[in-house]
Amino acid sequence: PVALNGNWGFYWNQLLSPDEIKTVPEAYTYFPERWDNTMLNGKKLPAKGFATYSLKILMDPEKQKDLAIQLPDTYCSFQLFLNGKPFAAAGKPGKTKEETVEKWIEQVINLPVTDTVSLVSQVANFRHSKGGPYKPVVIGDAALLQAEKSAEEGFDLLLAGAILMGGLFFIGLFYFEKHDKVILYFSLFCIAYSYRIVGSDNYVLHSLFPNYPWIIGVHLEYFSLFICVVFFMFYTKYLFPEETHTWLIRIEAIMAGTLCIMVIVFPPAIFTQLLNPFLIIMFTVIAHAFYIYIKAYFNKKLGAKYALLSTGILLIIFILINLKYFNVIQPPRFVLFLGYLSFFFCQSLILSYRFAFTLNEAKKQAEMGLKAKNDFLSTMSHEIRTPLNSILGMTNIMLMEKHSEEQKEQLNVLLFSAKNLLLVRVLFRHLLVLFV
Repeated sequence: PVALNGNWGFYWNQLLSPDEIKTVPEAYTYFPERWDNTMLNGKKLPAKGFATYSLKILMDPEKQKDLAIQLPDTYCSFQLFLNGKPFAAAGKPGKTKEETVEKWIEQVINLPVTDTVSLVSQVANFRHSKGGPYKPVVIGDAALLQAEKSAEEGFDLLLAGAILMGGLFFIGLFYFEKHDKVILYFSLFCIAYSYRIVGSDNYVLHSLFPNYPWIIGVHLEYFSLFICVVFFMFYTKYLFPEETHTWLIRIEAIMAGTLCIMVIVFPPAIFTQLLNPFLIIMFTVIAHAFYIYIKAYFNKKLGAKYALLSTGILLIIFILINLKYFNVIQPPRFVLFLGYLSFFFCQSLILSYRFAFTLNEAKKQAEMGLKAKNDFLSTMSHEIRTPLNSILGMTNIMLMEKHSEEQKEQLNVLLFSAKNLLLVRVLFRHLLVLFV
């Protein structure tokens, strides 16, 4: 595959049709490059606006077989013309906010066989804090590009499904079995992060549901990111409460909670600028979690080594994601996939080990309580039997002597009561053996 990176013809604040494109463009700019990072005539461009790009590619029809073009998402809508005809679109670019329809979706479309490919791309952004193209357009073998796209979407769907099912399992465990806040916050973290997998980066969710509203998607994309930090903080707090600094957790929770509220209250043009502050909070939370888990490990707390290992994996994942976001490197999809699986597997081990340990302790306590009860009942049964035998024996001896009728009647009542008590004791022991 060949990335079409380089200088493209550039027409700022113009949405031109292929017929209106000049033979020699007014200006050139590097593609892909966000507008807020682009200089034109010595001035930095704003993030909001609209523009047209043009590029002509000379092809060899004899070597051109089954080629396709990979079109990534753009801030925030585009329409592409190929050889003068509409070819692909994501949303609808316009000259005003009202005319523009935003959409994020990645596409792979087959190219016609021709000796020249003339591309004209109209791009518009009025709602995001970033504007313009930021991912390369790629031409390559159609089967290869489609296979790569399918593989990436398959990885995302498999991973999101696994994380979501794990979250639902743990939230069911919390609800039906043991109301442990550690399990609750981890399950909420899983559910929120499962949306991140399909609702950002490759935007698989947008591909599955073409009519998925962009405005809802962008709010959920940032909200799920910010709220995950809140859930992870409280999960760590309740996992190792003795090693946690409550005041620091509260500060981090207030900061992350403020970001969540801003996503709900403000439009995308404002809350999409919060990524850099969020990165500071996120790495502060991870560093704090490292500190907590190291203390818990030295204090020999349950599951501390798995927590320490999983947090190290999470740190590596976030570093790779941020390097990818800033176009420093492009880590392979399977590396991130295995990293995510390793992180959630280690966290699941912690909760499973914690739950099994709690059940084992409860079992031991129940067995100790049962043993104590049996010992008590056995002792009491023996203590009752000894005086009863004496009472029965003495009563029988006294009945063999001469007594008045009234005294005999009283001795018979005593003998009857003692025998009944002895019978009750025997029945009680049988019932105890039966039920225990």
